Amino acid sequence: MRFETERLILRPWEETDAESLYEYARDERVGPMAGWLPHTSVENSLDIIRSVLSQPENFAVCLKEDDLAIGSIGLMVGEKSNLGLTDSEGEIGYWIGVPFWGRGLIPEAVRELMRYAFKELGLETLWCGYFDGNEKSRRVQEKCGFVFDHTRRNVTWKATGQIVTEHILKCSWRDWKNSFSMRVCKDSEIPSALELIRSVFLEYESPVYPPEGTETFLRCLQDDTYLSGIRYYGAFDRNRLIGVVGIRSEKRHICFFFVESRYQRLGVGTGLFRCIREAFPQDPFTLNAAPHGLPFYRKIGFRETGAEQTVNGIRFTPMEYQPDTGSPEEFVYMSLRDSPERIGPAAEWFHSKWNVPVEAYLACMTAYLSGETELGWYLCLKDGRIVGGLGVIENDFHDRKDLTPNVCAVYTEEEYRGRGIAGKLLNLAVEDMRSKGISPLYLVTDHTGFYERYGWKFLCMVQGDGEPEMTRMYVHW
Repeated sequence: MRFETERLILRPWEETDAESLYEYARDERVGPMAGWLPHTSVENSLDIIRSVLSQPENFAVCLKEDDLAIGSIGLMVGEKSNLGLTDSEGEIGYWIGVPFWGRGLIPEAVRELMRYAFKELGLETLWCGYFDGNEKSRRVQEKCGFVFDHTRRNVTWKATGQIVTEHILKCSWRDWKNSFSMRVCKDSEIPSALELIRSVFLEYESPVYPPEGTETFLRCLQDDTYLSGIRYYGAFDRNRLIGVVGIRSEKRHICFFFVESRYQRLGVGTGLFRCIREAFPQDPFTLNAAPHGLPFYRKIGFRETGAEQTVNGIRFTPMEYQPDTGSPEEFVYMSLRDSPERIGPAAEWFHSKWNVPVEAYLACMTAYLSGETELGWYLCLKDGRIVGGLGVIENDFHDRKDLTPNVCAVYTEEEYRGRGIAGKLLNLAVEDMRSKGISPLYLVTDHTGFYERYGWKFLCMVQGDGEPEMTRMYVHW
């Protein structure tokens, strides 16, 4: 079994890797913090390959450019783990040579193994651990979506004889799947989007087209005139582009709709279409569906408007999507002060979406309800159930404390996205705050193209607390 990422190859260990393994595993800065002793010789490394690393689900981490092993990553399922897991759970362990620290290579490898574990093996939960003081490993795990679960103290580590404190983090299948982000592609990302389109087309559509059809499609990807005016929306697994939709905004016609094969059947395509519906909540869409895409498009609400056609070798069926916007009375919008008895359910709801402690939400909401602050909380309800919400707080965990107050925790339940709920909540918060003399409002987000529709303007980049990369700050005057 072999996996490829943008920069890496993950492959089974081979005996010929002994010298490369020894080169990096002999460093005392690596082994003890990962739970094993430094290697003492090439022969020692060869023995480790034969006795440990040759076991299933252990992979050498290699750079694509030379295929030399520079680290290791493994998946221990069920009883093979150190944590006493069930057969539906797995533990990921990893290390990489010191010369390659700080380059984001291990997070890249971990995310690929997570995809394999959740999608291919069907595991429900993944776990990781790090020894107290190993902040590099902690950051890797948090960057990949793992969250703290518990701490094990005074653990005797058999491989080294150490008495250690180990912090344990976990990530569920649902949390991993929900971590995929959908947004407008930056200009610098469009070449990657076109390459993804090309590769998925060759894998799925080209085989059912005559040569003329393949040539026609590939020619379009290089035709600046054809590509002009197309807006690209991307799906991302952290910073990895995994799906693309290209749409001509003025016609609401979808030209491209492709998801990387390894991420299909994970809701990525549905999420991308939801992103477009949120951008144009009242509008119909058209597309020309390739044969293999028909079942998916029907599932998300498209209907055929004509029979299959073939033009210049391209087989397609014309389809149209008509939005169901619901009746105006379907949703109820309110501030928490309009229904203070909802404080408990509201705090629990926000906690379930953002993993911030319930107590933190309760403290903010109590201050709002008591009049201690005018920074409010706003809800959208359907049949008495919370389906959307947001809050206003002093600072949404970033370094620009002068840019306050901040809209935070904007969320709409998946099944109700594309109906303008978030936009109405944003407008409700802006107007309510303005009526109390509180303006402007700020918010931090990785999304582009969404908040602009409701009067928000990009202001600057800010540094999130504990975040490796800066994020976008918007303002509403």
